[in-house]
Amino acid sequence: MYSNRLLCFLSLIVFAACAKAQSPEIYALDSFSAKLITGIRSNEHQRAYLVTDRSIYKAGEYLWFNACLLDAASLKLSHKSRFLFVDMVNDKDNVIKQVILDIANDQFGYRIQLPDSLAGGYYWLRAYTKQMAENDTNDICVNPLYIVSKVNTAYLSKP
Repeated sequence: MYSNRLLCFLSLIVFAACAKAQSPEIYALDSFSAKLITGIRSNEHQRAYLVTDRSIYKAGEYLWFNACLLDAASLKLSHKSRFLFVDMVNDKDNVIKQVILDIANDQFGYRIQLPDSLAGGYYWLRAYTKQMAENDTNDICVNPLYIVSKVNTAYLSKP
């Protein structure tokens, strides 16, 4: 019985010594992971996404789209910003139409009526928050569109 106690006591000492020997490595790993998590949280930023119903429109039609704002690290919906600005711009970066979505109240979908007098050509739909416009323009979403003017649609109509 004495030998069992001695054996148990020695194995406990060996286990404690092994656990103590791993302590600095575990501490270093914990410290690294804590710094990594702190760095990710301090650099939180959002990314805007747009989905349109088509990529080619005729002047005068409705352009339907859904927009969302995601946390760049987790890719979950973000409510950090209240408003999401959606602009339709031409190739000279002139704003044709602008819509402001209230992301905080879950307004994600909208439509823009294209003017009848809109010239044919390439346009862009872009979505951004105030923070993106001021700090990090890499997270702004830009979708290309092609508009066919009403003047040039005579050959597209069916006989």
